[in-house]
Amino acid sequence: MFTIRRMAQVRVLLIAAAGPLVFSTPAVAQNTSGSMTGVVQDSTGAVIPGAQVVLINQDQGVEARQTITNEAGIYLFSALPAATYTVTVELPGFKTYKKTDIKLFVNDKLGLPSIVLEVGSQSESVTVEAEAVTLETVTAERSGVVTGRQMVDIALNGRNFTSLLKTVPGAPADTGTGTATFNGQRNNQNNFTVDGQTVTDSGVNQQFAYRISMDAIAEFKASTTSQSAEFGRNSGAQIQVATKSGTQDFHGGGYYFKRHEGWNANTFTNNRQGLPRQVYRFMTTGYYVGGPVYVPNKFNSDKSKLFFFMSHEWGRSRVPNTPQRITVPTAAERQGDFSQTRDGAGLPVTIRDPLTGLPFTGNRIPSDRFSPYGPSILNFLPTPNTFGNPAYNYESQAPNLDPSFDQLYRFDYNINENWRAFVRVIRSDQRQVRPYGRGDTSNNLGLTPFYAPTFGWSITGNLTTIVNPTLTNEFQFGKSKNGIPGDVPPTGSPYYRSVSKIEIPLLYPKADPTGLVPNFGFGGVPPSIGGPPGSTQLTRFSGSPYANANPITNVSDNINKVFSTHTIKAGIFFEYAVKQETPFRPYNANIYFDQDSSNPGDTGWPFANALLGNFQRYEQFSKTLLANGP
Repeated sequence: MFTIRRMAQVRVLLIAAAGPLVFSTPAVAQNTSGSMTGVVQDSTGAVIPGAQVVLINQDQGVEARQTITNEAGIYLFSALPAATYTVTVELPGFKTYKKTDIKLFVNDKLGLPSIVLEVGSQSESVTVEAEAVTLETVTAERSGVVTGRQMVDIALNGRNFTSLLKTVPGAPADTGTGTATFNGQRNNQNNFTVDGQTVTDSGVNQQFAYRISMDAIAEFKASTTSQSAEFGRNSGAQIQVATKSGTQDFHGGGYYFKRHEGWNANTFTNNRQGLPRQVYRFMTTGYYVGGPVYVPNKFNSDKSKLFFFMSHEWGRSRVPNTPQRITVPTAAERQGDFSQTRDGAGLPVTIRDPLTGLPFTGNRIPSDRFSPYGPSILNFLPTPNTFGNPAYNYESQAPNLDPSFDQLYRFDYNINENWRAFVRVIRSDQRQVRPYGRGDTSNNLGLTPFYAPTFGWSITGNLTTIVNPTLTNEFQFGKSKNGIPGDVPPTGSPYYRSVSKIEIPLLYPKADPTGLVPNFGFGGVPPSIGGPPGSTQLTRFSGSPYANANPITNVSDNINKVFSTHTIKAGIFFEYAVKQETPFRPYNANIYFDQDSSNPGDTGWPFANALLGNFQRYEQFSKTLLANGP
């Protein structure tokens, strides 16, 4: 095919249901809002209608909602953000009841124990602290929650919250970073959302581009089984992340984490081979701050309306790769002298003249038989730097670098008692520096790195409306996008044809806009002796310059209405996702000089084939198409 890989995906989900009030909760179409319900009774167990129930957000110090118990003594608060709450119940003739420290997690459907009012004056009060652990009693969903406090208290290698997915029931203990499996599902069947916005790459069904500082996460929840109707897309767990909001008080902090090879011992293998300890360094630093937005005596003086939270995090790393050990042409072989050439078993190699079928005299190819392009191919390869081992004569071990900068901004606005809104922005940028290439490029040479800038951004806004105590509506709109604009070697790299003076004519000269050297293969040269043809391909730039983009748009609206002892819920969820990706194809050509006895031009040794210009096969894609960038 000669087109960019492009996948468009549209999903529309309509939800409608009705049922008993205590056992039904609002559909929230992948938002992070939850609900809280319960019943008010007297000491005899009779239900109490008409009691005033007030819900206070302890984190922001504001009244989140108030309602009146219905004729069945039931109250319901829907479209609630994850936070810590206080429930207060008042009714003339009864003592005021207050229950504090009720923790509502992401998308929880929380059923509180029955509230029993005691006869007495309203000026008297009964205060109860919430239980440390609240069991799920409203739905059949099973999930695990990790709080922001737990995330910063548990030592993590790499400070990536997905490493804690292994703490959720249903995940194996050996779960790696970002790739959890739940209840036997595949690790690419999970769905990731942040504040209700999809951040799952629709091309690979995984989340890797949107990095959030752990100090900016309020909590995350992994719903593993029996999820409600609003969840779909993937068959695995629904991993819902809620970012932090500002509070009435200013809070902030900074951090610096460092790892260095000087604090590590050398590896057993390196010690055995007399190799020095490799550079191995990680650094993560950042800060976060949140609080009220106010102007004394002019705007938000009581610090109950507008709040902000932001975080910045920088990452740096140097991680050594596995040592690359290959065979490259010697100085004599570059001049046509193969008299000292040995195969991987240490046996002499015989170079035959393709014109006569007889060995070249002295195993030396006369210079007048060289192809005009042959010497440039061998001279492009590095010269040997290690000796005495017939399996290889060149060794390198360059590190990977991953400089990154991640940002998060959030504003919460309590417009009035009936309207609440928030806007959240994420921006993640990373420049992957790969001396041996990445998914679309790889090589065994490590001459210069490949630069691959990766990005991910997400913006979402949410508006919650309390139409009346029994009717709520929640609307959310969000867009996210991740991708790679294109990866190329640095200016002056020998991987460019113009720098290495590789002037081999290509079948499709305009197919490679970057001007990279062809992908040269030397199958039969150790350490691949005895391996399949083409198993020694020292350069593989298929697909470069590689680019991809994955924009996703989400729109959801959820409505919840209480009728007597029943609740009716309905919602709509719309998602439009496009995946654009350049194919992994040899735009710059694959040219194989493999050892092949069925090839009449074969000399018996790949480097000699290259000098004579006798290739075993040639492959090239005829056209390059690039995906969109940021």
